Order: sequence, then C-alpha cells, then structure tokens
Amino acid sequence: MSQSHGLDLNTLNSDLLNMRVRISLLIAFILLLSGCIIPAPTCETPYMVQGYGCCMDRDDNGICDRDDITTTSKKTTSTRPPSTALRQASMTIKQTTTTVKSVEALKPDVVWSKDSYVQPVPAHASKVRLALPVALDDIILGKESRFQGFGNHINDRIEGVETVSLELEKGAIIRNMADGEVVHVSQGDAYLGCQVQIDYGGGLHGRHHYLKECMVQRGQRLKEGEILGEGNSYEGSNPGFEFLLADEKRSDGPKSEFHEGQAVSMFDYLKPEDQQAFIDLYKKRIIDPYISKGQNTVGVFMWEPYLTNPVLLHEGRSGELTGEWLSTEVWDRQGKPELLSFLEVKNKYWSGRHMRAINIYDYRYILEGEWVVQGDKVLITDKYDTYYGLWEVDESEKLAKLRFEYSNQGYPKEFSDEAIIYVEREPLSLYDQAQKMRVHNIGIDIKVPEDTPIGGADYGGPAVSIEVPATKPLDGAKGSVWLENQLTQPLHPDASKTRLSLPAIPSDLLPEGSQIVGFGAHVGQHIEGLTMSGYP
Repeated sequence: MSQSHGLDLNTLNSDLLNMRVRISLLIAFILLLSGCIIPAPTCETPYMVQGYGCCMDRDDNGICDRDDITTTSKKTTSTRPPSTALRQASMTIKQTTTTVKSVEALKPDVVWSKDSYVQPVPAHASKVRLALPVALDDIILGKESRFQGFGNHINDRIEGVETVSLELEKGAIIRNMADGEVVHVSQGDAYLGCQVQIDYGGGLHGRHHYLKECMVQRGQRLKEGEILGEGNSYEGSNPGFEFLLADEKRSDGPKSEFHEGQAVSMFDYLKPEDQQAFIDLYKKRIIDPYISKGQNTVGVFMWEPYLTNPVLLHEGRSGELTGEWLSTEVWDRQGKPELLSFLEVKNKYWSGRHMRAINIYDYRYILEGEWVVQGDKVLITDKYDTYYGLWEVDESEKLAKLRFEYSNQGYPKEFSDEAIIYVEREPLSLYDQAQKMRVHNIGIDIKVPEDTPIGGADYGGPAVSIEVPATKPLDGAKGSVWLENQLTQPLHPDASKTRLSLPAIPSDLLPEGSQIVGFGAHVGQHIEGLTMSGYP
C-alpha cells in the first residue's frame, strides 16, 4: 500500500497570504519609523488638507486659494470688462513683475495658525532658535511704547513691515541671540547708530540696527549672550532695538531686504522658553489693559494685535479690495495716494475693515478710516470726512491690478482720467518693487562694499552720487576722441557696452538754485580733478 505525498493547496495559499500580510505590515512599520508615512492633519474650516499641512479654501471648492490664483483664470469684480487703461497697465506691468508659485504646492508644511501670537516655523525652515536679545526688565511695553510687531501695517509703513522694534530702558544691553559670525558692521548716522549683521548658520541671518556704537568686528565669532552694545538713543529718547531676520530656506513669504531668502519674524524663531516669557509680558502690558478693552496703543492696533501678523494681504483674496496696492504712476509730491492698504480682519479682539492711503514720496497721510464695499463702490469714513470710491480689480495677470477713484462729493458715475491704477504688492520690499516698476528711485543696482553704511541715499535721500573706479587707463589709446564744447564725451571703442539709467526720477533732479558737480571738475577742495559726479 503506497503512502500519499500530495500538498494541501488550501493550506499553502493561506500560508502565502499570511506571509504577504506580515511583510506588508513590516514594510509599513519601517516606513512609519523612517518618517516616510506622515498621518494626515486635521484642518478646520475654512482650511483644507493639502499634502501634510493645511491651506486656505475660503470658497470651499476643494482648491487651495493660492492654487486658485496661480492656476485658474481670474475674474474681475465688475460685470463690465476691464477698461482699456487697466488692460494697458496690465500689459506694461506684466513685463516687470513676477509671482512666487503656490506655497502650498511647494511647501506643504506651511500652516498659518489663526489667532496665535506667533506662527509655527515650517519643518523645512532653519532649525536655529534665538535667545531674547535683552532682559525682559529692560523692555518698555505700554500705551505709549514704540513697539512694532512683524507684519504690522503701521505708521508710514502701511505696506507691512518686516522688522521687529522694541523700546528699551536707558543703558539696556543688547546681546547676541545665537552662536554665529559677524559678516557686516557699519556705523550709520546718529539715528540708526551701528548696524551689525550676523550669520547664525543653518540658513539664518540677523541684522541689528540702533546699536549705540560698534563693539564687534567683521569676521568675529560670537557666542550666544555676548554683548553687542547698548541701544542707541536719539535726541534724548529712550534707546531702540530694531531687528531683521532672514531664512534662506524659506520662500513662502516676502523676500528679505538685506539677505537671500525670506523675511521672517524674530518672535517665531525664539527658543520656546524665551518665546513664552515674551508673550506673557506682552499680554500683561499690551493685550490685557488695552487691546482686550477696545483701545489701541501707539504701536499696536486691534486689527493687528499679534507679534507675527500677515504681511501680504491680497493673497487668497482674489477679486477683493483687501490688499496692499502700489500706484503705477511715478511717485511725486502731487498729494495722490501712492500706496493703499485695505485690511479686512476678524480676530478675538476686533472685527471689521480698516484702510490707509499715503503719499509715499513725502510720507503724507491722505486717508485713514473704516471702509464698506457696496458692489463696485466703496464707502470710506475717516475722522475728518466721508469719501465715496469706485473700484475695479483685474485678476487676469499674475499680479492683480486695481483701478480706483474717489471723491468726498459723492460716488463717481464712472471712471475718469483722475482714476489711478495700482498693482498688488509682490513678495518684495516696497522699494524693490517700486524700482522694478520704475515709479520711484529709478536707477541701477550698484554693488557696494560690505561695510558701506546704510543711509538716506539708499532710500532716495537729498543727494545721489555714483563713483565707478577705472579698470585701466584709456586716455591716449587708439580710438579715443575728445569733442570740444560738448556736454558729454563719446566712449572709447573698447569701453564697457553697459549703459545706465538715471538713479532718480528726472523731475526730482536739479531743483532751482541747486548745485551740480560734473566729472573732472577742479572745484572746492578737489583741485586735483573729480572722478565722480553728484547732484541734489
């Protein structure tokens, strides 16, 4: 009698299935430990899940608002098509502006925490964290204190500031905030004081203003807590502290004005214990006694009460008036509003709309008050008068365009030649964008030595001068020609082919009674002959 050696196929299939399940579970467990599998977050309305973070979806269409702006055709708020002037302005600006791609699509870990004093730092950002630069007892916070949080649309900076400012007790010592290397030192004017830039490593750079004197040198290595100096006091006032921070690893917000990367809030990058200590002090001296009771302070307003506030207001507000808007006309002294800022806010302390309009050229306020939209009309009420505006937004380009006209005599029936066309603020500094649009400080980008002080001339001060060092002598070389009785001279054939534009608006140059110094002039103390030019 033979013995059977056959296999039980049912048992074999069951064993194979169990083995596959075990292997799958093992692989999933390994991936989870390695960080390749990240649980999906929970997002509250009006946010939606995007990648491993949340993004704003105000219209509840399943598309992130920023993706909506950059990947779909935009609509105007008005039922009529954009005017010829608005279309022409769009065509002109299109060639000189750029827009950063959707942040949520590029950096899914960027999340905005609503009603939070500070914002979470994304996982891809610098890992460096900072210590408070001054002792808490040396920080003045109160009704009249000169405090300025990140992102505030305040005073003459209604485009949104990217600095942090504190008022300090006299004699307050400012200390280094993290280990790093000094990469820039310059002695500014009596107001700015000494300016020091520090590379903290890990892609994070900080820049101090308002130091009383320069106590460190370029190239010096500093430890956290080392003394940088005292706060600078101007004309008897309490000393101030101003600080800018740039993160090279981020590109989800406004570009830093002093270094590569994004301008970020110092408060977001503080060490947890220092961050909480400052929040407690801020709530005790600003929020609880004033903001929570419906009162503004000199530096903090109910519509922007946090330490870190949004800088770019029109993002995610397609077709709306909310935003910062820069005039596309050349900025001058005519008293026209060259910068508009429309805020629409709902936080735990205040709900409503606030706007400001200023003439950037001389920082003169034009309008400030509450606003209400009624279709293509906007009613603005300030403490002096009531204004009636007509507005139209064109979202057909990467940067929205606004056509705006107002009067205190009633709503304009239609747009006239007095209407001004604006463009929304880019993720650039105000003056970088203005120069790019050729409406302010028209000129060229000139590289200067690292230790050159930052003064009034950098921002269109009372005089402009450019000095270009010679690379090789050309006088007498073959091809050189000197023309008699000519205002300028022809260039040598081997000279640079680069041609320069004026470094200031032509109408701002050579006011009546002014003096100009030409190249080669043997004047004043320069009887050897000048190799630079200057004019007021």
